[in-house]
Amino acid sequence: MKTSQSDSSVLAFSIPFSELPRSSPSPVKVLAFSIPFSELPRSSPSPVKVLAVSIVPAFHLRSSRDMVDVKTLLREHLPSDILAALNAQKVCPITLEQLRPLCSAEQFEQARQATESGYTLHLNYDGMSVLVLVWNGENPDTSPELAKCDWEIEGGRIRNQREHRLCWAYASSDLHSAARVINEDDKKYKAFCPWYLCECAEPDLLLEDLDNVGHHCYEYLMEDALEHMVDTGIPREVRRVYDCRKRPTTLGDVKYKIDSVQKFSDLRSALAHLPNQPIGADIILCNELWDKSTKVYRGPLFPGSIIQGYHSVIIIRVIWINGEAVAICKSSNGTGVGDKGYFRVSLSVFYSVLRCDEVDGEHVRPGDSMNLLSDFVCPRLPKQKINIACPGNPKEKVNNKRKRDA
Repeated sequence: MKTSQSDSSVLAFSIPFSELPRSSPSPVKVLAFSIPFSELPRSSPSPVKVLAVSIVPAFHLRSSRDMVDVKTLLREHLPSDILAALNAQKVCPITLEQLRPLCSAEQFEQARQATESGYTLHLNYDGMSVLVLVWNGENPDTSPELAKCDWEIEGGRIRNQREHRLCWAYASSDLHSAARVINEDDKKYKAFCPWYLCECAEPDLLLEDLDNVGHHCYEYLMEDALEHMVDTGIPREVRRVYDCRKRPTTLGDVKYKIDSVQKFSDLRSALAHLPNQPIGADIILCNELWDKSTKVYRGPLFPGSIIQGYHSVIIIRVIWINGEAVAICKSSNGTGVGDKGYFRVSLSVFYSVLRCDEVDGEHVRPGDSMNLLSDFVCPRLPKQKINIACPGNPKEKVNNKRKRDA
């Protein structure tokens, strides 16, 4: 364990993953505590009341080079007109030469290739801590089968997680429900219990949420939730509204397992598999995602957008709007967001996190030239079900497409 004392009032603890007890959640890399000295018991060398606990998934961690005072960096290297535009709109165009001191050599090379292909580079800056390079690029390569598939029926109704931080639980459990319909284990969609996943997937994380008072739910990964379903299964949902501070009523119910989890390294491989079943993904979350709108979501490329983290969704279909590939993604936030609960997500927008400070570094994922959707995953289907696109009533599916894509 390492400790550091920056002044006379705060002691910080940093615990490496290797030193955490075995009962700690697998994705944890660093556990950080910040505690005032004045609140320490006299018998303690320094504080005991925990003001903040940060449990950070390993892939959120940034290098020391990226952890900087972003505002100072921009003032040192950008002209006043660019700074004014960022302050007003959060997003503005930038040239390669203006970008050079803000990014790594790899990021600069990717940006150079984008400009040579005729694409315009933009900076997105939230005014505080996260600096992102973003541009509109090429559509992904797609197969003819992709245009035929639509998993809205198998994916089930739009659910509502309300104020619970359980998008991962709703999305992963609905992936399981859809796979059972496709595999003909169930005749129609039947919801599984996200409340159970909250209680059992990683019970060590069941703490009082300092940012969401009155809740014990937590952020987690769909992949790990699906792995839990491999090991122990998940019961059916019996209650749509629940208190996540209480033990779920489904703990003793029959549980349904999945065989294994299938991951995809990039968007191309995920889309290649989409004709077989819906795909879970995490979308980079900006404030306009919650708008009730049929417009195409472009994340940090949209003026005024501020990156807030990531949100788990399910890709059910790909459509083309004015020549642009767009993923139709099922949310778990009720029908009052997006297009009756479905988001239209651009598949040609790319972004790269350039810099962030130590506070918000846990909210963004490092990576060069990422799509708005990432971390693709689904339950693995039996081999005999692969390449059987879109089971069910074709006429009913066509009608659903027309209603949603009109």
